[in-house]
Amino acid sequence: MSRHGEKVGVLGAAFRCAECGEIAGVLRLTPAGQPVDMGPPLGRTTHEADGVSLDLFGGTSWHRLEGEAFGRLRALIETDAPDGPDALEIRRVHWELAPFLCRECGDVYCWTDWKPSVTFDDGFYDETRGTCPRGHRQTIDD
Repeated sequence: MSRHGEKVGVLGAAFRCAECGEIAGVLRLTPAGQPVDMGPPLGRTTHEADGVSLDLFGGTSWHRLEGEAFGRLRALIETDAPDGPDALEIRRVHWELAPFLCRECGDVYCWTDWKPSVTFDDGFYDETRGTCPRGHRQTIDD
């Protein structure tokens, strides 16, 4: 199984695709008031709340973490476990923090290997579902 990541930078973790070996996603904790690079067109942005950014998995997103969720995620990313941060435990904090993890096979896959398909409802974005290399289908962005 390939669900464990590696620590990167300060308060960050990168997860590699079990299929191709490329980085599937990078999580970075962003305490309130700390700038985070949200990529084009937003660039460096500062949020008034604690949160986490997710890069490389379909773009860049930021998720607000309230209450103890920020502390739980921080402990998971800063772990000294030999395998590194566990995407399954991160997903338990909130599923959107580890959308690259397949719930069925427990492996991490990059955006491309998920074979994403976007759904629109009356012309507006609804969700993105993906099928992992082992044939499991699930929502990977909502």
